[in-house]
Amino acid sequence: MNILSQILSRYGTRNLLIAVAVALLLVNIGRFSMGYYADQLNELAGKSTQLESRQMAVSRLPELRNRIEALRAEKTARSSYLFSAHSAEEAASQMQIFLQKQMTESGLVLQTLQPGFRKNEQGEIIGDVAIKARLTGTLNQFATFMATLYKSDKLFQLDNVTLKASRTADLTLFLELKGFYQITP
Repeated sequence: MNILSQILSRYGTRNLLIAVAVALLLVNIGRFSMGYYADQLNELAGKSTQLESRQMAVSRLPELRNRIEALRAEKTARSSYLFSAHSAEEAASQMQIFLQKQMTESGLVLQTLQPGFRKNEQGEIIGDVAIKARLTGTLNQFATFMATLYKSDKLFQLDNVTLKASRTADLTLFLELKGFYQITP
């Protein structure tokens, strides 16, 4: 306590308070500068992380380009198996003409050929056409038709086949097929 009273008498209260205020000011300036320095380090670490992720993305860019090209080629190859038309009705017409040609080439006699469209919840027509056909012919003609159908470059899915014997040597065939198409602009 004596030391404090000696310091107060020697320098005065006012000078001592000014010295304490300056010391506190310097401490606060140091604390703020350390905080600013820490913020700058955190920002630098964040930027370096972003830079690393961008460098990784850029290094994967050739791989992604190759994958995109492969997917485009695959899309082109797959789309060649689909009928291309401006509307579902036009696609159904193309499918009917294609099937009639295949049936007559195999020797089958076409009795009826009816397309049907499936619709989704919004009422839009989906990309396939259900086709029901009634034919007459022999079993060998039917096998020839199925072979040429599946060798063709168009995609069909056979859903149902019913064979009924008739009084003559011919069979009555009921087919349910699905033909697939894509709408082209």
